[in-house]
Amino acid sequence: MEFFAKIYQWVKRSGFFQRVAATLAGKAAESIKDIAVSVVSELASGNFTGEEKRRIAFSRIEAAAVREGKELGASAINLAIEMAVALVKEA
Repeated sequence: MEFFAKIYQWVKRSGFFQRVAATLAGKAAESIKDIAVSVVSELASGNFTGEEKRRIAFSRIEAAAVREGKELGASAINLAIEMAVALVKEA
């Protein structure tokens, strides 16, 4: 646990998350954060494997973004999923 705490402190001091958020993928992920959190929350209690949840989440988020007129790359969707998973686990 101490190992991860040290990594977290390094990442926090380095501004890593701020730099990622400033990228195009970070901005795109931010634009779909509500969709991602909703989808991930819904799938969290499902009886699927982690990979199945990721695949389903990706498909649902991509479809929702298209309905909203947003064209996003896979990296933005994957980033939104990972951040949503972190938020849902913390809740």
